Amino acid sequence: MTSQPSGEAAPALTIADLAKLPRPGTAIPARFGFTPDGAGITSLFSEGGSLIRSLWLHDIESGDQRVLAGPEGADRPLSREEELRRERTRTRELGVSDYRFAKLAPQRTLLISGGPLLRLAVGDAPPIELAGTESALDARITANGDKASFIRDGELFVLSLDPPSAPRQLTSGAEDGVTNGVAEFIAAEELERTDGHWWNPDGTQIAFVRADSRHIDTYAIVHQGKDEVDVEQHRYPFAGTPNAYVELGVIDVETRQTRWMDLGQERDIYLARVAWRPDGVLTAQLLNRDQTNLRLLKFDDGGSIDNGGQATTLIDEHGDPWINLSTDTRFLKSGELIWSSEAHSAGGFRHLFLHDEHGALIRQLTDGDWSVTRLAAVDEDRRLVYFMATHESALERHLYRVSLDAGEIEQLTHEPGWHDTVVSTKAQAFVDTYMSRRTAPVVQLHSLTNGKAVTLFDNDGLSADSLGLQVPEFVTIPAGDGTLMHGTLY
Repeated sequence: MTSQPSGEAAPALTIADLAKLPRPGTAIPARFGFTPDGAGITSLFSEGGSLIRSLWLHDIESGDQRVLAGPEGADRPLSREEELRRERTRTRELGVSDYRFAKLAPQRTLLISGGPLLRLAVGDAPPIELAGTESALDARITANGDKASFIRDGELFVLSLDPPSAPRQLTSGAEDGVTNGVAEFIAAEELERTDGHWWNPDGTQIAFVRADSRHIDTYAIVHQGKDEVDVEQHRYPFAGTPNAYVELGVIDVETRQTRWMDLGQERDIYLARVAWRPDGVLTAQLLNRDQTNLRLLKFDDGGSIDNGGQATTLIDEHGDPWINLSTDTRFLKSGELIWSSEAHSAGGFRHLFLHDEHGALIRQLTDGDWSVTRLAAVDEDRRLVYFMATHESALERHLYRVSLDAGEIEQLTHEPGWHDTVVSTKAQAFVDTYMSRRTAPVVQLHSLTNGKAVTLFDNDGLSADSLGLQVPEFVTIPAGDGTLMHGTLY
């Protein structure tokens, strides 16, 4: 994970530079993660500056960097199903496309996606390919690293990892218009929910979505730039027409018995979010079709094949004219939960709230005429919440923290511009990808214990000036009611 040699002035940009991907200054490490023990940083990166990425490991103590998994199979043909998923997740890069840690495994355990087969990397041993995982999508690994799951042909599969076994199919009934364990089109494209199945904490059950689109008419998309005309047929829900009907099931991995959760009588809804609490209770967020009502539900475990898990409403939120979804809900081992909301804040700004296990409000954690844009991490031992926000300016993003027990917020990034951070599991450090109007992205590792910073990637010092670019100007335009709207003048 190194930048190109520095010391030379960057050549002026050409039309050819702008016509290819990645564009100058954008071939940077991405998808950062900390190893569960906090000793290393993982990322996806192309050392040659292309779209073909490998999985890298950076040892924090020594500073050593090495490739954990190369981009094997980057030139393989993609299935239509995988092409659609990549389109919905806005994924252009090839090679290693995703990786997942087994967060509670006794040694570093990674499930790696993006090649012809899924790969498993345990400790310092080289990754091994998992037989029978051809065309696997949405691969997930249990917290203790003993099992993995994936989707193929609209069905959910599972395999043991210690030792690796042949995959076995858990669900059945997939057909044209029916899928199990897959995020339906609306969820992936509009709700930012790309997951369709979720392991419970002890790895014995999987919650999954069954989506039925058979009532939706097909729509043809014609591709004409090939030797033969290629026609895609999609069940596309146009505005005002019915969406896919979704059900939420929980399947036992050993017995394959499924119980269905009670989502209510109304079928024209959005299943916006699904998550397991640390105590093994399943939760979901349901959004009505008008997108004005959002309910956080928990389900009991007394359901059966014939009697779905009963739902209890923890939080019932109304928004006008609509509710903007977030990915900020966190369930804590203490039983408390963190919830972000625009509806409960003065002025409609998104802020963080602490609720008890029954959904009752304990306290508001942040407040003011600015918005929390993302919950970054929670340090439960020190009872600290880390979050990104617009506190300094709507034109910037910075990392902050605040106590779960109330108090003043503390700003952790200070360089003016746009910061995107990943906080370590134990909240001892964070990776900061920083950029501004004048400078290309730079990646630094910041310690939360001694304040020291180490540059991981400097992008060869690229700047607007070095590339011969005119720096854009920020402008404000008053709306009819006097509200200042921000703009950029190029």
